[in-house]
Amino acid sequence: MSVETISPVPVVTPAKRESSHWFHNRWSTLAIFTALSMACSIDRFVLGALLTPIKVSLSLTDEQLGRLNVAFTLSTILVYPIFGYLGDHFRRKWLILFGLVLWSLATVGSGLAAGLTVLLVWRFLVGLGEGAFYSLAPSWVTDTFERKIRSTAYAIFHSPGQIGAMIALVVGAAIAAKYGWQSAFFVAGIPGFFLAIILLFVKEPTPGESDGHRVAPPKVSLRESAALFKLSSYQIFLAAYSFHMFSLAGLFFWGPVYLHRQFQVSNVVASSAFGSGFLYAGAPGVYIGGILAGWLFRKTFAGYSLWLLAGEALAGIMLVIALGAGSFTVARNAIWLEMFFAASCTTIAIPLLFETVPVNLRNTALAGASVVAQGISSIFASQGIGWLSDHYGLRHALYLLPAGYFVSSVIWIALAYRQWRDKAPDFFITDVEDAAAAES
Repeated sequence: MSVETISPVPVVTPAKRESSHWFHNRWSTLAIFTALSMACSIDRFVLGALLTPIKVSLSLTDEQLGRLNVAFTLSTILVYPIFGYLGDHFRRKWLILFGLVLWSLATVGSGLAAGLTVLLVWRFLVGLGEGAFYSLAPSWVTDTFERKIRSTAYAIFHSPGQIGAMIALVVGAAIAAKYGWQSAFFVAGIPGFFLAIILLFVKEPTPGESDGHRVAPPKVSLRESAALFKLSSYQIFLAAYSFHMFSLAGLFFWGPVYLHRQFQVSNVVASSAFGSGFLYAGAPGVYIGGILAGWLFRKTFAGYSLWLLAGEALAGIMLVIALGAGSFTVARNAIWLEMFFAASCTTIAIPLLFETVPVNLRNTALAGASVVAQGISSIFASQGIGWLSDHYGLRHALYLLPAGYFVSSVIWIALAYRQWRDKAPDFFITDVEDAAAAES
């Protein structure tokens, strides 16, 4: 079947006028979703500030600490494909609300855990809730902003996540030192409940609306969704993104612990130094990466991939310097630079994905990427590195992380070439063979 068999959908130029209703305005919608991103980031990263006190309180090994992130990751593996499919067929608002309330309740519940097993259950539930949000929110943002400013919108959407991670690590460690690690979980879970009420009033965009499609895209069956994995561009994306997430997740999980052990500083100092990097380096990296990569994308369709291959390589170099540093200051500064380049890549990865797949498979594509990349890679980045740390030392185990960045950089070259050759797949899949035919 040739690409001509794909049924065209009438398109119109996206409207320029903004709604007068505050909750229906695209920029106010973006503001609400950035707040949600920050709350989600706080609940996710607060664990990083609490690993040391939890280890002491519950008498755990590094491998057991790694299980906490594995529990979180396994739940996202379970929920991403489910909510990705549901998001392509039903209203995303109610699905996101469910996830928001669930992760907030589970974060508060984590503070009630008196042992490893109960804490594992709560972190599993946090992953379920956050998986629902992150499998659907990116497509909502995509459907709200037209292509020429989409990367900037993504930069705004993702940057509060960096600030949320900083708050989680700095404030979480301070609360744990003064009131106990349980109290940090209680505080982290509160914002989500207020944001759930606000989200009730936000208008949901039609899928493909910002790309000029007048009508909602046709629904696809599970069998037709499987055609997505026949796209070689999608396969390349999954491979590169998996190595990126392995390195990113590994440093986020073990970074504060490494600084604490390697340089004999307190957990508060280590967590604050690492967490401050999200504000001083991560947030600027998101904005600068989004703006410059967007400019490069307007010059060539391969712009996002070109930015990623350069950013991954630079992040790997900075991490090698950090792990080889003999002083706390040099290691901290190198990690901050790694955060800058890694954040500039992370904020571009999802827009790149959505430019790689058909409009009506965006949620499904993100679900697949999250399962393969964030799921499998995060398991190895947490429990796998924890096992290596118990046997060979944490510093030696962490050298796998820059290697992951370098491999990812090489793979992005293949996608850059393919996208330089092709154009955006601005079509709807209507048959299981159309996806593969579209690339031929």
